[in-house]
Amino acid sequence: MFDFFKSLKTFAFPRRKFHRNSLFKKLNLLGLEERITPANFVVSSRFSTGAGSLREAITLANTTAGDDQISFNFSSGSSPYTITLNSALPTIVSASTPITGGGTAGTVTINGLGASSLIISGDNGNSGRDFNIFNINPGGNLSISGVTVSGAQTSGNGGAFSNIGGKLTVSNSTISGNSVNGFGGGINNNGGTLTVTNSTISGNASNFGGGINSYGGTVMVTNSTISGNSSFIGGGICNANSGTLTVTNSTISGNSAANAGGGISNNGGTLNIANTILANSTSGGDYAGTGSVGTNTNNLVEDGSLPGTGEITGDPFLGPLQNNGGPTFTMALLNGSPAIGAGNATISNATPVNGLDQRGFSRTTSDIGAYAVNNLIKVTTTADTVDPTDGVTSLREAITLANTTRGTIK
Repeated sequence: MFDFFKSLKTFAFPRRKFHRNSLFKKLNLLGLEERITPANFVVSSRFSTGAGSLREAITLANTTAGDDQISFNFSSGSSPYTITLNSALPTIVSASTPITGGGTAGTVTINGLGASSLIISGDNGNSGRDFNIFNINPGGNLSISGVTVSGAQTSGNGGAFSNIGGKLTVSNSTISGNSVNGFGGGINNNGGTLTVTNSTISGNASNFGGGINSYGGTVMVTNSTISGNSSFIGGGICNANSGTLTVTNSTISGNSAANAGGGISNNGGTLNIANTILANSTSGGDYAGTGSVGTNTNNLVEDGSLPGTGEITGDPFLGPLQNNGGPTFTMALLNGSPAIGAGNATISNATPVNGLDQRGFSRTTSDIGAYAVNNLIKVTTTADTVDPTDGVTSLREAITLANTTRGTIK
């Protein structure tokens, strides 16, 4: 009987040889997993240079293998925090750049504190300053959110961002008050890929593309407001040289161009545009250019200058660029706006809009533009404050918004 149970034990739990090579493989795999975990560099200083600065964090990200993240944690001061620069930040290198010790540089992700809480500024008080702020090399990959980038002044291109053949993603951010003598007051995209989502681009200036200039690249603008930008050609956006520009549920209003295309100039490129407002261009017309229009669906173009039949015309009845809730400024649709309910719901409910407006509010009606009429106003702070720049909504502000917003408010 003993021999039977002994044989059964041997059958049920066979001995396995321990291979040293298997241990090494497991250790190597664990080492690889640890190595590719994104490093997080924390910015703790608001100075232009030195330990804990944004400049140091980008340098570390450029020289550390794998994808990297940059976050912010200041031990002193109060919001809004401003990082004032004395020169351009280090260029974002190609993600495939070899790193000493093995691996490649990877992507860089910058997670800000909110557009109303963190300002990265080129305005150092020197009226003769000549530098932009962010630069991306061919193959570089930068994603940035929750920041305001402003105050750049340069004789070159791309005041806030110059993307040369790389990939740039901007979300929940404000790009404002930048000035260049060349291309792209806010952003210059030369042969790269640019994605702008839930952001506001305002008050920038250049010769070509006051808000955005794209030359031979791919640009996607979604749920964003482009307002008050100026240039010689393409006050809001200039798209040229076989570039592809796709604009969805956005508001492009109050821009100007001395020559042509106050809202959008499209020369030699392709424009796909849907559920978007083009209006109030103070010079140059709402649209100009000899490029092709691939998609023109449910747009409101005030002066009717966009080729095709997929648009309505007339005054969109927009409010001023201001805090209407959410992390960035928007332009509300006022009572009687023809944009209300005139959008294509299939488009606004699908990716990348996902049934939300620029503020992150649900699109309860299918409205044209970045702002959607929504009968729910969210109180996001317990403080009894009225501050249109703080990025939060107090009860006092909510009641004021309710008093000036059409329909029944909850």
